[in-house]
Amino acid sequence: MRVLFDIGHPAHVHLFRNVILCLEERGHRVLVAATEKEVATDLLKQYAIPFVSLAKPGQTLVAKGIRLVISTLRLASIVVRFAPDIFIAVSPVRSAPLAWLFCRPCVGLDDTEHAKLARHLYMPFVSAILTPAWYQIELGNRHVRYRGFQELAYLHPNLFTPDEEVLRESSLSPGEFFSVVRFVNPTPSHDLGHSGFSHSARIRLVRKLAEHGRVIVSSESALPQELEHYRMLSRASAMHHLLAFAAVYAGDGGTMTTEAALLGTPSVFCGTVGPLVGNFRYLERQYGLVRCFVDDEEAIQCAVNLALDPSAKKEWRRRRNLLLEECINLTHALTRIAGAFVCVSSARRDSFWVRDRRRLLR
Repeated sequence: MRVLFDIGHPAHVHLFRNVILCLEERGHRVLVAATEKEVATDLLKQYAIPFVSLAKPGQTLVAKGIRLVISTLRLASIVVRFAPDIFIAVSPVRSAPLAWLFCRPCVGLDDTEHAKLARHLYMPFVSAILTPAWYQIELGNRHVRYRGFQELAYLHPNLFTPDEEVLRESSLSPGEFFSVVRFVNPTPSHDLGHSGFSHSARIRLVRKLAEHGRVIVSSESALPQELEHYRMLSRASAMHHLLAFAAVYAGDGGTMTTEAALLGTPSVFCGTVGPLVGNFRYLERQYGLVRCFVDDEEAIQCAVNLALDPSAKKEWRRRRNLLLEECINLTHALTRIAGAFVCVSSARRDSFWVRDRRRLLR
């Protein structure tokens, strides 16, 4: 079986790397095509995953549209040479149309309800779209829900163990108090019209947390000059280890908010998209693992309070362990699904829908 993974974000590298290993161990051929976004290609190199580079993402909606066309054409030329049996991607705006054009199945994943434009582009062509069970939109007969999170495909304790040596690489000592902050650039199409921490609130957040210990800032774009010396300088693959040991996480980045919560770290999100995201609503209401705010000041105060609460970390880990009891291993599920769709498409080239969708996720 030949499997093509289309990667458009650094988080997708983490999501798929264990699936790639599983498939290769079973003798399947894998090809990774990646957008040169932020640290995605750096992560692929650090994990020794060979890849073909596509276009860099644009910063405006028009530029993104142009880059999407360019990268799709480049991906098409790769498809002709590699001849994949199946495409797998998160929000597969490039992969799904190409899979349909080449009469191959495409399995997509999505956990971002407010990414309306992307969904309109891929839904007519995708063979199945996998979402968490608490995804707040119904996507029709190709919609497969699973009880879990994309982030558990790489952060489940069976797959990931925090390493204190990474703290030393960042000039931190085991047990030392520190916070992690993440700021995103609201230019992706699914974030247009939404906002997170304001410029001044970013400065206040970091300064407030810095009064109590070290602050490590991850940012997609340039930071205010007074915050630049807080920027994370460690290798990209160190972030999850830092998140696991941090006293608190705060930011307006959706993926890292979920990652921190699933690592048992008190997690504070600030942004207008909070009420729209099923992952956040479920983590907050069902387990209290995330605190979501629209107001900057409320988010800052909550982050500081959690950072200073000596019992918060222990309580978050207890809640996280309860959550893990109900979640599936998405890595194993994706490996099985890939095989199932290839079997179906080999038998009937004109139909890629698997009738018994629930069996795929058992």
